[in-house]
Amino acid sequence: MISTACFAGVALVWFLYGMEYFENDEKIKAAVLFFCSLLCFLGSFRFQIAAFFRMIQDDKR
Repeated sequence: MISTACFAGVALVWFLYGMEYFENDEKIKAAVLFFCSLLCFLGSFRFQIAAFFRMIQDDKR
């Protein structure tokens, strides 16, 4: 539970920093931070994503 909250918190912080860079016309840095933010956000849903793929794999069998 703690790591999930950390992933979500870091995703939020990186998104906000990305918005700062975006407003200052540093598009490449903003894009990198947005991408990292997205990955961290998905990391906060890693158990649900794993369950979804497990369900798909079980349906194929």
